[in-house]
Amino acid sequence: MKNMKNMFSALTAAAMLVSGMAVMPATAADELMCGSLYYENKGDYIIITDCEESVTTVEIPAEIDGLPVTFVDAYAFEYCENLVSITVAAGNTSYCSVDGVLFSADKTVLVKYPMAKEGSSYTIPAGVTELGDHCFSDSILENVVIPDGVTMIGRSAFDDCAELTALSLPEGVTSIGSDAFSFCYALADIDIPSTVTSIGSWAFCYCTSLTEIEIPSSVTSLDTAVFQGCKGLTSITIPESITSLSFLMFTNCSNLTELHLPSTITSISGKIFQECTSVTDVYFDGLQSDWEAISIDENNEILFTCTIHFSDGTTMRYSTGPVPAGIGDASGDAVVDANDAAIVLVDSAAIGAGLPTALTPEQIAASDVNGDGSYNAIDAALILQYGALSNTTTGLTFEDFLKQFA
Repeated sequence: MKNMKNMFSALTAAAMLVSGMAVMPATAADELMCGSLYYENKGDYIIITDCEESVTTVEIPAEIDGLPVTFVDAYAFEYCENLVSITVAAGNTSYCSVDGVLFSADKTVLVKYPMAKEGSSYTIPAGVTELGDHCFSDSILENVVIPDGVTMIGRSAFDDCAELTALSLPEGVTSIGSDAFSFCYALADIDIPSTVTSIGSWAFCYCTSLTEIEIPSSVTSLDTAVFQGCKGLTSITIPESITSLSFLMFTNCSNLTELHLPSTITSISGKIFQECTSVTDVYFDGLQSDWEAISIDENNEILFTCTIHFSDGTTMRYSTGPVPAGIGDASGDAVVDANDAAIVLVDSAAIGAGLPTALTPEQIAASDVNGDGSYNAIDAALILQYGALSNTTTGLTFEDFLKQFA
């Protein structure tokens, strides 16, 4: 799992680098060294950038090369799996240490909790207002108590805390950073307060033990792949404060069966439901006309095969957007006609007689015209009916036909 997380982090970093965001420090080979710490001399101050991975304790100096140590990079202890304590030398005016945990000098920012520090539970001291980037990442903690007054959960704050089982965020927290809880495999319960307005990309990525999560109506922004790999989720409700679903939001949520969407949704980006093979129902808090006004990227095939439930009690399939590529075209010749109907009839009859299918996976997907999970004489009849109508109705697309008759 650690290798999977490292690979995912590398891909994330590469994507952010392409977008112009600096996400990684320079390599140790390019840096200077003081004891077990790597650093960069910025001319008038020092940045701690990295640390020898084998250390168990480390002290942040007050000065190096006669310059003040004023910054510790969020990645400085990223691979220090044996680190149990961080102390700060007298005279350092930027940082302090409390029981081996690194804080800003005024103790308002928790900078880093050593990942090998003993104990399964930790209570953050009162007065802390911010959990810094990577502050608890890779720790062995099972429980963390967050006090009132904390307003910000930093990027990757609890990334890969594989033993963390539950967490309650206090009222007053306004933002949850990207990757904040990614790869928290054991996290089964988290309370998000009504003060949170934004949840960053990949925030709950691969929280595989989450079976439900309540998104408060205060949240106005859910970023890319926020629930990617949450295989425990079976249902989720998006609040009215959200107007768009972001790229890859539910990718690989393989047990997600139903989705509740507000009528405020105006756009659904690409590949929202990639590898969401279990989705069967979308409950939309609006009318069919509202649904058809939504801009839906065509790379959301599941929306064109599941049942859409509208607020007036009606339901529909294929109510917006293009029919998935190739639907009805069992022969693969880019034309939906009697030949395709014959293929569907013959193969479904063979299966009914106990014989194996003669169709490829692509042909099977194309044959299930009405989207009920199988193909048979009903699908063949729809294909034949379309073929007949298309000969007499100019410009009739298979998509338009299915809206009326499927």
